[in-house]
Amino acid sequence: MGGAFVYLTACSMRNHLKVRLRRLREPRYLLGSSAGLLYFGLMFRSNGPASRLFSTWRANGMMEIAAAAMLFIMAAWAWIRFRSGGPVLTFTRAEVAFLFPAPVRRRQLIHYKLLRSQASIVVSAAVMTIFVGPGSSAGAPVVFGGLWLALTTTGLHMMGVTLNRRNAADRGVGSFLRRWLPLALVVAATVIAGVTIAVDWPRLSAAATPREFAGELQRVTATGAAAVVLWPFRTVARAALARSGAELLAVLPSALILLALNVVWVVRSDTPFEEASADLAERLGHARKAQPAAALRRVGPRAAPFTLAPTGRIETAIFWKNLILAGWRSTIVMLMFAVVIGAVVAGGSGAAAPLQTAGIVCTTLATIVIFLGPTMIRNDLRTDLAYLAVLKTWPASGAAIVRGEILTPAVLLSLLSSALLACGAAFSGGAVLDFIHWSGASRVSFAVSAIVVASAILTAHLVVHNAVAVMFPAWVRIGARAAPGVEMMGQNMLVMAGAVIVLAAAVAPAALAAIVAVVVMHQFAGSVPLVVPAALFAGVLLLECLAAAGALGRVLDATDVNAMERLE
Repeated sequence: MGGAFVYLTACSMRNHLKVRLRRLREPRYLLGSSAGLLYFGLMFRSNGPASRLFSTWRANGMMEIAAAAMLFIMAAWAWIRFRSGGPVLTFTRAEVAFLFPAPVRRRQLIHYKLLRSQASIVVSAAVMTIFVGPGSSAGAPVVFGGLWLALTTTGLHMMGVTLNRRNAADRGVGSFLRRWLPLALVVAATVIAGVTIAVDWPRLSAAATPREFAGELQRVTATGAAAVVLWPFRTVARAALARSGAELLAVLPSALILLALNVVWVVRSDTPFEEASADLAERLGHARKAQPAAALRRVGPRAAPFTLAPTGRIETAIFWKNLILAGWRSTIVMLMFAVVIGAVVAGGSGAAAPLQTAGIVCTTLATIVIFLGPTMIRNDLRTDLAYLAVLKTWPASGAAIVRGEILTPAVLLSLLSSALLACGAAFSGGAVLDFIHWSGASRVSFAVSAIVVASAILTAHLVVHNAVAVMFPAWVRIGARAAPGVEMMGQNMLVMAGAVIVLAAAVAPAALAAIVAVVVMHQFAGSVPLVVPAALFAGVLLLECLAAAGALGRVLDATDVNAMERLE
């Protein structure tokens, strides 16, 4: 049976590669692939910015600490995020139809999924070796081997967690322990790591350079209980970061022990998964037939942000619906987490003024949210165009639908950027005010002005992205499913570049109006409060957004449901 599984996997990989290559005949995939490969080539070449940053972080120990921390968070979140429903292992409809009725034991099906996972792991390790390798063919096998060990161990552990969670859904003392003992261990490990860092925080905060900070953090986490808690994650991180035979051999025994333990754990599992996996495969198949671009996500009940009145504007109803889908509580938690992490990381960087450094970090994060947030939070037409047939049945104009769809991500991103900008103004103090050189500025005026301008720019950015989705749906990922392949990443980059150009053109009139107001007021009054040009800028830009939403609504009204191209 193992030979049959190998043959099936090899044929699937070959056919998948043929399909991907055949798609390059279409300009959107060819241009997307070219842009994606060019980006990787420029960023991850031997002397590129990503490689230089990787080498610097690896030299001072920051990369190992960051990788180990990320693995610890991933494992902890996997254990904490318990859901009794849903399938343990995902199979396609063809696999369910041919493998489940066959004389194949459950353990052999797990072997098959492990084998199929190796296909993507080997490809991922090879691509990462090309882009972050040492630049010599002699070191490539070492880099590939370390990355393969790390990716395989991580994937096996996640599969084991999933299998364990399904067993924990049963009743009984054993299931109770399987459900709550891992959570207790995760909490204990987190407390141990946190207490260790808190006790040594005076020495960590006294570090003068990032290298000293990383060295002290390595010393602290390499001794005592923290060393035991973090040993598996540091082992996997060291294997992934090995760049010489000596480094890989030093960590190889520990890495192989971890790999063997996870293999035994997963293979010896006898969790029943056939019924749930078959049910999911069937539902996904029907969903793709009914609406190929739609993504089927099984989510539990979520709390409503507010009570929806029986009557009112359609924008409010769409806003209410999208808030529930976005998980508004999770957004608030993410907002608080981003602010706290920014302050803690900045405070531990060894700067002379930790609060000012924290302010700069928060302001930087706010800038990232303003320009990259609209590409990440997609609870708008980029998701709901997959259900265009349903949208057409609503008793609402296209302009109202567009306004309601854009409202949710605009509010969520504005709240997140506002919190970060407020923290930036509070922490930075005179550093930011000296930088902008505005005589009438204060912390409050800077924060209010920045929040007003950022909210307007975010709204305009979202309008542009939704306009691209309506007018050029083939170039945008429609629906909530993950975007596959480097060609889709390249398409996103091209769309992002076009959106930035259009956004710059939209911002120009608003900026011109603000400049004219500043010149006129300064000529007659002698000074201009910072809030005045900011409010004028935001007002003009929001009026442009309203006009664009109306025009986009007319395009949406004229869009034929059958014209929505099927996205692969």
